[in-house]
Amino acid sequence: MKIKIIIFNILTLIIFKSLAYSENFLLNASNYTVKIKAKSQYPFAETKGAGSWMGAGFLIDKEKGYFLTNAHVSGRGDTKLKLKFKNGSYKSVKPVYIDPEYDLAILKINQDDIPNYALEADLDCYFLAKPGTEVAAFGHPNGLSFSASRGIISQELVLNERKVIQTDAAINPGNSGGPLINLKNGRVVGINKSKYKRNSEGLGFAVPIYIACKILTLLKEKKDPSPPIMNIRFAKDIDEVESNIIAFLKHNNKYIEMGSRLIEANGYKIDDSSDLNFILRGSKSPTVLKIQNENRIKSYTIHFQKQKKILDREFLFLDGAIVSEQIQVDKNFLNRKFYIHSVLKGSGADQKDLGPGCWIRFVNRVKPENLVKLYIILRAKNVSNIIYACWSNKDHILTQNYHTKIRINKEKIYLKSTNFILPELNDIILAQHKN
Repeated sequence: MKIKIIIFNILTLIIFKSLAYSENFLLNASNYTVKIKAKSQYPFAETKGAGSWMGAGFLIDKEKGYFLTNAHVSGRGDTKLKLKFKNGSYKSVKPVYIDPEYDLAILKINQDDIPNYALEADLDCYFLAKPGTEVAAFGHPNGLSFSASRGIISQELVLNERKVIQTDAAINPGNSGGPLINLKNGRVVGINKSKYKRNSEGLGFAVPIYIACKILTLLKEKKDPSPPIMNIRFAKDIDEVESNIIAFLKHNNKYIEMGSRLIEANGYKIDDSSDLNFILRGSKSPTVLKIQNENRIKSYTIHFQKQKKILDREFLFLDGAIVSEQIQVDKNFLNRKFYIHSVLKGSGADQKDLGPGCWIRFVNRVKPENLVKLYIILRAKNVSNIIYACWSNKDHILTQNYHTKIRINKEKIYLKSTNFILPELNDIILAQHKN
């Protein structure tokens, strides 16, 4: 009987110590987690609409003023952002990096705006997700500020060629972008992302923190952390969650190795389709890929480019419409140069039926080469004829072409460009004579 009492007391002590540690970890989290306000009037397509919204983020570097959050919280360089610590006031914040692949962004605030009591989150950059690990999703779920929901890690898996941590800790609107905390040691193992579906409970996802760690390391080394662009596609096997089976690889203008497996890149093992882009972040072109089929292993030297930095994106404002390159490839793996990302309701572009998701093809009988040329052609006339295309489900037509005329108010058209040289007035006058 005495032995049972001793064992009971020991177990009770262990449980209470565990709860005490968890409480301390969550108390610390309230001093490095922030509330983020975002507002966008003219969003890019990836931001999913104009308006305002809230989310979470967390401090990772007091000296540099760096915070981690989701890209869907920060927007894609098309938002006004503010953040606040617990018991603090809102301060302006700017994005320094937004990832084009993962739902991840790095924000920066003035060091003077960080309160003395603020803590840096402890990132577990070498954490390997183990099923059953107790975690807490911290943030502001459904408006409940600086609060947490407990759960466990179910697994790490690949969705849409991206690694995610699956957890049953409740992830609701408001704690997106907040830390996923290991309750065993208080270290951050992920960035809260989303539910699987809006009404699904107990099925949430987080971006593994080691993804962010690699990006932060590359930025510190002044290397470009952007993922690569390669002409390779993977096939999903219905008997596996995700795999390294190649749908096709385009090499020397030929499609090759359909159905083979990619097993290595730059000497690193490939287990699934997400590994390739992760390995090649920070690497220089070309890469050496090892591919295996039933009969042999063969190596290929493949050249690649880096995806464009989202914060360097050029755009044209056309009377309420935001026109820019389509960053996310469409269903035919095409990037539209003059994609209409959003249109303000009631604007001149809206009244002329220029809709988001469409793309400009020709203006005044000319196919523009880039945004600067598009700007010049539009400025050259008071009224421009525009041929644009949109996806259509009517009559089984994949795309439908449309025509509209738009009057150009010179006060309602401008170009934001970082890489192009802005056109001179003489270029516009010359274009007027040509037309």
